[in-house]
Amino acid sequence: MSLLIRDFNLLKRLRQRAQQEKLSVEQLLEKWLESGLTQPQPIVAEEPLSYRPLFEHSNDAVFALELNGKVIDLNQRVGEIFGYSRDELVALSYPGLVVPEQRDLCEAVFQQLIDGEHVPLFERTFQRKDGSLVQGEVNIAAVNDEQGNPRYILAVIRDITERKRVAQELEEQRLFIQNIFDTNPNVLYVHNIEHQQTVIINHRIPSAIGYSDQEVAEMGESILARLAHPDDLPRIADHFARLRDAADEEIFDLEYRMRHRDGSWRWFYSRDTPFKRTADGRVQEIIGTAVDITELRRAQEALRDSEARLSGVIASAMDAIITIDEAQQVILFNAAAEHMFGYSATEMIGHKLDRVIPQRFRAAHNAHIRHFGVTGITNRKMGHLDPLWGLRRDGHEFPIEASISQVNTGDRAIYTVILRDITARLRSENALRESEQRLRQFIRHSPAAIALLDTDMKYLSTSQRWTQDYRLGESDLTGRSHYEVFPETPQRLKETYQRCLKGATEKSDADPFLRADGTLDWVRWEIQPWHNNDGEIGGIIIFSEVITERVQAQKALLESEERYRAVVEDAPLLLTRFRQDGEIMFVNQAYCDFFKMTSDELIGKNFLDLLPEGERNRVWENIAGLTIESPVQTHEHQAMNPNGELCWQRWTNHALFDSQGSLVAYQSIGEDITEYKAAQQLALDFERIKATFQNEQEKNVLIQRIISALSHDMRTPLTVISMSRDILERYADQLSEQNRQTHLAKIKNQLNFAIQLLEDTVQMARGNLINQEFRPLPVNLPILCTVSIEEISTTYGKGHQMQFVNKGNIEVAVVDETLLSRILMNLLTNAIKYTPNTEKGILLELDRLQNWIVLRVIDHGIGISPDTQQHIFDPFFRADDVRHIQGSGLGLSIVKDCVDRHQGQIAVHSEIGKGTVFTVQIPLIEGGGVSQ
Repeated sequence: MSLLIRDFNLLKRLRQRAQQEKLSVEQLLEKWLESGLTQPQPIVAEEPLSYRPLFEHSNDAVFALELNGKVIDLNQRVGEIFGYSRDELVALSYPGLVVPEQRDLCEAVFQQLIDGEHVPLFERTFQRKDGSLVQGEVNIAAVNDEQGNPRYILAVIRDITERKRVAQELEEQRLFIQNIFDTNPNVLYVHNIEHQQTVIINHRIPSAIGYSDQEVAEMGESILARLAHPDDLPRIADHFARLRDAADEEIFDLEYRMRHRDGSWRWFYSRDTPFKRTADGRVQEIIGTAVDITELRRAQEALRDSEARLSGVIASAMDAIITIDEAQQVILFNAAAEHMFGYSATEMIGHKLDRVIPQRFRAAHNAHIRHFGVTGITNRKMGHLDPLWGLRRDGHEFPIEASISQVNTGDRAIYTVILRDITARLRSENALRESEQRLRQFIRHSPAAIALLDTDMKYLSTSQRWTQDYRLGESDLTGRSHYEVFPETPQRLKETYQRCLKGATEKSDADPFLRADGTLDWVRWEIQPWHNNDGEIGGIIIFSEVITERVQAQKALLESEERYRAVVEDAPLLLTRFRQDGEIMFVNQAYCDFFKMTSDELIGKNFLDLLPEGERNRVWENIAGLTIESPVQTHEHQAMNPNGELCWQRWTNHALFDSQGSLVAYQSIGEDITEYKAAQQLALDFERIKATFQNEQEKNVLIQRIISALSHDMRTPLTVISMSRDILERYADQLSEQNRQTHLAKIKNQLNFAIQLLEDTVQMARGNLINQEFRPLPVNLPILCTVSIEEISTTYGKGHQMQFVNKGNIEVAVVDETLLSRILMNLLTNAIKYTPNTEKGILLELDRLQNWIVLRVIDHGIGISPDTQQHIFDPFFRADDVRHIQGSGLGLSIVKDCVDRHQGQIAVHSEIGKGTVFTVQIPLIEGGGVSQ
């Protein structure tokens, strides 16, 4: 019988024990057997340096959670932040800390982690036990087992509500794993490996497997076969087979499982050695000891989980964590420290910490560490009053805040420092102080009367205008009570102040203020609460303005309104005021005269009923669109005078609002513009006739230019044809066959040129004069391009290599086939004409650019100069350097006209001596259901 656990090197420990008792290993074993004592418990190897203190003393709250959010483990910082005890937090799941409206997000985050996804840093709002809120920055990750499956979730929460760290002492280090091996009993047995029978077993076995002595006796020699785990039996058999040939004192160990009386499986660890041999020298019986290591197994698993959790804390911590030994050499340097200082962990481990401390602080730092180690204090906050300074790899110094702890491992002290870069925080604090100073300066020098008071109605700051308006002189009111400064404050205002201190905002547009000297002023004021950094009401701010002069002016205005009513009545313009539904409230005499009605007949009537029915909706839409931001609008409409005649009126409409911004009424002023509209129509008719005349003139000029150009350009081909014809008529019988063919070819070429010239001229005339109809239809573009190349190659391009490529894989598109053919024929003809070297090819590309058809004609001819390029699309334009090449100067103008009719674009890129690329872009409208 044997026991399953890791090899603890029992032989080595037995030798150490024998040396202590000044015995040999054999003597110690004999003494042990003779005395009937159990084997000493396994000696647990010294626990490696634990990261638990970092976990417990982190400035952030750290949770270890099950995959459903239930708390497995947590650090003390969690309780400090959320106000719960540790037991309460263990009973409360992580989502229970999140405010109700964000709890649904927790399940989504957990599912992401279970699916193996990375969850970036995020923020959540948490609720303390006392109901107050905490804004937390959360770094959460899954910790996987050896197979890569999520085992539990590690969450690090930073309290970002107050933006400063709260000093705290790290708790004393406590052991994570208890020594469970010293209290476990050992089992002594003799086993016959030849017959697979247990010969002797001591009384420790019943307590180990939960059976009584009688039940163990009844199982007898078959106890191992009955209780060993089936999966472990092959290894047990192999273990015994190896023992058959073992040498004396040779020890074999084994780990396996036994079924406890309660049905659970218990792990045992056995150490076996030969005890009795057969006549031929083979081992027959073995003697061994076994110890229950189930708890040890569980402890080791917990230790692995703890180390994994704490390693996860260090790896995912947002603060830099550095561990050094007594010589101040770095033995741990986490990822946040790498990011903070610019060094990798490989570069820092084994080196002095001085590397990341500015030179002027190193001596003081070393002395502090030595003093810290001597005092025996295990936790100390650094930088509590003034920030410390760190040194980056690039030489930049920056402020930091640090916590330091020490752990004594027995033979040496280990110091761990948690660092936080507070550059941004100090910058924010400075900015806040500057902002507060600017706010006070703003209030002080504001042109408005402003007073900032606390919850006790004591002044924090006032503007100069405040002291001026209320005749308070130059005295500083800071710290004085508002009621001391204004003892005459009425009870209604005191009640208003109290309501605003509870969160209300109140205002008055005109409030009487009786001064101490008995004078009466009118004040417009607004009072609202202001909040401190915690979101609590810190007091009230009062904005006020003495409007006595304005109130008096309004009173005077009302008095003057009666004086000016007579002026309105006598005005020649039509004036009316009406309600929001169009009901007339007031009309002047001119309005009555126009409609030949009295004011009594008009008041109460809807003004829209006086308009022609077709104008009513448009007029009302214009008026209804008036707002407080745009209260005035002018429009014109037709009206019907009492004689039944249509006339035109221009009205200026004004929306009237009260002091609260509510619409009160509309006021309109109108005038008769019938004669003005008649004159305006005459002017429009004149401009239309003038434009028509100018267009006809331009057409006549174009016709004259076409006739002149045609007359000029036709002389050359007709002259050549005439001369060749005369030669053939007179000297045909004297010419050789080759000469006759030469003259016939000249006649043919000149006829082709003349025909092309006539076609171009006709096309130009049609395009500009008769506005040729644009007829887009589905066209197979590759076929059209192929046919165009064949026609041009047969007619003009003998000797030139012409190629077509459909780069955009376009098939059927909607275009005007006639116009597109003209584009291709002219561009390809020009490419041949201006490429004298027939060995250089000409390429036609059909391409697609988003929603455009792109046609490119590429040649390697003589090229076009930059000065010439800006005129090539002008009708009849021909460059000086190509006048020796036949052409009408109309081809590219026709191409441009055809492209424009497709609402497309044409561009040219050319270099002298290298060639030219014409690019045509036409909107792409694909097949439209037509079969390709």
